[in-house]
Amino acid sequence: HDTGISCVRLPSTSPANAAVKLDELVASYKAMLPHLHEFESPTLDVADVVALERAIDASGTSLSELMDRAGCSIAHRVHEGNPLARVVILCGNGNNGGDGWVAARELAKRGHEVCLVTSRNADELKAQPAHDAAVAALHPLVEEGANVLVSPDEQQVEQALEAADVIIDALLGTGFTGEAVKQPFDAWIALANNRRAQGASIVAADTPSGLNAQTGTASSPCITADDRDDDRAEDGPGVRRRRFACGRFACGAPGLYRAPSQRFAQPAIIWAWLATLQTFPYP
Repeated sequence: HDTGISCVRLPSTSPANAAVKLDELVASYKAMLPHLHEFESPTLDVADVVALERAIDASGTSLSELMDRAGCSIAHRVHEGNPLARVVILCGNGNNGGDGWVAARELAKRGHEVCLVTSRNADELKAQPAHDAAVAALHPLVEEGANVLVSPDEQQVEQALEAADVIIDALLGTGFTGEAVKQPFDAWIALANNRRAQGASIVAADTPSGLNAQTGTASSPCITADDRDDDRAEDGPGVRRRRFACGRFACGAPGLYRAPSQRFAQPAIIWAWLATLQTFPYP
């Protein structure tokens, strides 16, 4: 009664259990339509996202499970967009990189030509659950014939990217706050942007590497999207109206961005984190 809506006892949503004809069942629920509205997705600060992840972990869904779902979602998006894509995954040393290791594992299983680029061996990663995810992914990647480049020079990275149809950016996540990206990731980002300019697509886990997820400030360098379309940015906590690196936003995992695509930027931390509460459906 607090809503001001009269209470109505509705029949079961199942025609078999409702004991009414389908037309009557539909008519009963039509009364709800005027009171329904589109869900407004909340915008979260980085600290709020960290707190949300901890709460999810405490409730029984581990951070490793969230990482697995995120990586699987990225892989699904890439495969859905191009089932034959040759994919290069650029992995950082933190948990953003862990998403990339999982995505690489899944794409290799689906028959994609996969090359994973990392500055450290899987067992040398310190961040958790990225360490465990990378170690677990390494053997399946090798079995599927994927190429894993550890601490490659710039020429090796450039050669790998030249063959890529899709580049997965899993270098720096929402925790990045610097004004400049450190080596070797600065060079990798520049090379990835060059390859994008030649026609490859970039899919970024969480947020484009080099972008401050809290302020919306782009460092130098920063993963960039296609510049064909709109340049608008939507305001969120501290997000500035400026040109930076976001392409099309896609839900299904923590902050998934795709490029090239529409050139507008959503606030970097978006409700899609909540989607990790559900296991990503594979067809």
